[in-house]
Amino acid sequence: MATDRGCSYDRAGLGQSQPGPKPRTTDGQVDDLHALLHAAGVEPPYVFVAHSSGGWNAMVYAGRYPREVAGAVMVDVRPPATSEQWLAALPPESSAEPEVLHQARAELTDFEGDPTLNPEGLDLAASAVQAKAAPGFGDAPLVVLTAGDRVAITEGLPADLAASFDEIWMDLQTGLVDEL
Repeated sequence: MATDRGCSYDRAGLGQSQPGPKPRTTDGQVDDLHALLHAAGVEPPYVFVAHSSGGWNAMVYAGRYPREVAGAVMVDVRPPATSEQWLAALPPESSAEPEVLHQARAELTDFEGDPTLNPEGLDLAASAVQAKAAPGFGDAPLVVLTAGDRVAITEGLPADLAASFDEIWMDLQTGLVDEL
């Protein structure tokens, strides 16, 4: 009788895991995951279930170890081009812009470019580049699940910008299937 098992883990610096060297990138996280799976005796092939920027790890892992990945389920994965496209959708910076636009701009630039601003010490900008360069899942099955209620990503933004962000998000979610 064949059996399957589900495993979860805390990336370095989260939950029960010790911190890793900083700054970190998706490439380093994939190195950690590969070593962890093999040290724990968890034999491939794997079906990854990933959320948010954790999807970048699944993308890079599948590109690096395609024979080890049988498929993936992406659960509200943040596509690696999201920040770049949202930043491009923002109006030109102005000293008179509302605080919500200032905060959105800071989130998409300062937070993503400064690994000291997140608990993992993850360089989000460099990691997004690594995920964008991943070749995808090939013929392996891929399921993309995205929330029907996306108010959290647009809350407080002017209505036209919120609609633009939402449209970009959905286009990129669809693109995960097309590109990966």
